[in-house]
Order: sequence, then structure tokens, then C-alpha cells
Amino acid sequence: MKRTLLFLLPFTMLAYACQPSGANGHAATQDTVATTDTAPDSTAASRLIAARDADTIAIEDLPYADRYIVVADTGFSYQPLQAKLLQLKAATHLEVDSMGRYYNPQKHRIVLPDDDEDEIYAGEYYPRRDQGEYLSLEYLYVYSRYTEDSMMALITGIYPDEAAAKAALPAIKAQVPTAFTMKASVYTGCMH
Repeated sequence: MKRTLLFLLPFTMLAYACQPSGANGHAATQDTVATTDTAPDSTAASRLIAARDADTIAIEDLPYADRYIVVADTGFSYQPLQAKLLQLKAATHLEVDSMGRYYNPQKHRIVLPDDDEDEIYAGEYYPRRDQGEYLSLEYLYVYSRYTEDSMMALITGIYPDEAAAKAALPAIKAQVPTAFTMKASVYTGCMH
């Protein structure tokens, strides 16, 4: 259900005014094949709305971009990943960027505060999509369709190309030998 909602969100949100990425401090991703790195122009948006209204999805018209993710570790339990995040922070130059999210034990989810200024995502998980080097706990399903919804990942960076991700990997592998890189198709369009 969560994957379906995350996938359908870009379609339902196109009618709302768009803000530039990061304007509200949040970012978002999707795991689908795409061919573009820019926001849709009015023609692409018109085709998307027409496709949505016709109950068809024109994936090639959606604003997705290939990104390369460095993953230090994965797991189903938040506390061990958070402990590893703090160890990596101490051992590397990387800063932690939670985007204001925290682990809510009642929901068993990483979420924004219920009173977050973003009314759409308040109390819900808001995935990262911006490029950069930072330590962050994310849900892996955002970057890969081949995982369970509750699988979390300790991310150490999102990069525009494979070479950049592979160049960053050795510093992480020195601390976490099982760290790896993965290619993801990241939604770069408006989420509001």
C-alpha cells in the first residue's frame, strides 16, 4: 500500500503548485524507469494529466533521473542502524541530515513530526532525493523495488554518476566492509 501511495503521489500532486526541490526542506524519490533529469514542461505535464485521466501511466513523461546511492548498511531495526550512523559520523567527515525526521515507536516508522509545516507529509515518511554526502536513515524501497517496505538503509550519499559514488565508497567500506553502491531511478519532479 505504501509503495502504491508513493508511486501515485506525483500524479495526484501535479495539480498543486510546485516548489523547487528543497524549498520546504524535504525531498522525494521513486523507483521506476525514467529518461529525464528535469521538471516536466507544460507539454509533458499535459500528457501526464491526460494519461492519468485515461487510467494509463506514461512513464517516459515523468521526471526521473538515475542516481547512485552509497549504502553503508541495511536492516529492519532502527536502533542498530542509528548506532552505526553515529559511529560513521565519528569516523568520517560526514554530517547527519535527518531532514527533521525521527523514528516514531508507535508508528514503527521514520516520520516527520505531526506538526511539520508540510501539511501533506506531516507525521509521514518523506524520502530523500537531493544529491549530496550526508548520513541519513531512509527506507530502501524508495530506491529499489526489490525490497520490503520496512527495510531501512543507512545512506551516506546520493550521487549524479556511478564514478562519484564509487569514489566515495572506499571511505565508507573502511568503516563498514559490507557497504555498497546501487543505481536508483529518483523522482525529481514536484511533490507538492
